[in-house]
Amino acid sequence: MSHDNNVEELLALMKDETIRGIRQASSYSARVAWYWTHIGAIEMARQLDLITEERQQELEQDFRAFKPEKEGGSV
Repeated sequence: MSHDNNVEELLALMKDETIRGIRQASSYSARVAWYWTHIGAIEMARQLDLITEERQQELEQDFRAFKPEKEGGSV
């Protein structure tokens, strides 16, 4: 397995765990913490040159679907 595939695999596993955390969290604050932790992991992968800036943007865009909404419907 190449280095790039390994990073992508790890980010995918982290995403899965984060989604579980968001879904199981009992409060809005906990869901937001889970969300931003994963965004931070993606950003760190970019800062360490493990992914390109373009790939960072793709991953963050893909993950926006899981951004928690505040009670009442607004983000």
